Amino acid sequence: MNRVESIELAKKLQDQFADLEKTEKDIKHYEEALEKPLRTFKYEPSVQGAGESAMKAIMIVFSILLFFVVAFYILLMAVVKDFASGGKGTYQGIALFVIVLLAVGIIIMNLVIKARRDEKEKRYIQEQQTNDETYALKKREDMRKELDALERKRDFLATELSAYNSLIPEKYRSRYYMSTVRMMLQSEKAKSFDEAIEILVQSADRK
Repeated sequence: MNRVESIELAKKLQDQFADLEKTEKDIKHYEEALEKPLRTFKYEPSVQGAGESAMKAIMIVFSILLFFVVAFYILLMAVVKDFASGGKGTYQGIALFVIVLLAVGIIIMNLVIKARRDEKEKRYIQEQQTNDETYALKKREDMRKELDALERKRDFLATELSAYNSLIPEKYRSRYYMSTVRMMLQSEKAKSFDEAIEILVQSADRK
């Protein structure tokens, strides 16, 4: 094998070892990711429910204002009626009873609205959790498929590179050392691939 052929071989092996090393790194990444527990949905009411919270506050304020306006009107009408009837206070008593009923009605209405909104929010959280778990499971399945493909690729590359085991000692079977061999050949420090490997081994023995 002449120097040009040796350079081509070193370049080929450099690329293959680089591909193998990257594949092994990707495999490790996927294995670590699959070992982690399934990530579930975490609902943040401060973000998701911001609009609904503002609407609740507006409705409460509106209910209070409406209550005072209606109560004032009822009392005013009662005072006018009592004054017109001779000041017996009958209409004021009825007015107070109506105001109490109105207040109770407004409280019940707000409680019903709150219960409905809470139920809607609960259903939303359940739907999001279901959707997120489905997505997470699909993503995990996709990762397993990708891991299987990477493992097959690693085995294929390892098989191809094993054909050069007799040329390259185990210690030097890496992208870094093949790059070093290539540079030695290009700079004419070695005339063949075998000579470049021999120089590497001798250099390591001297250290």
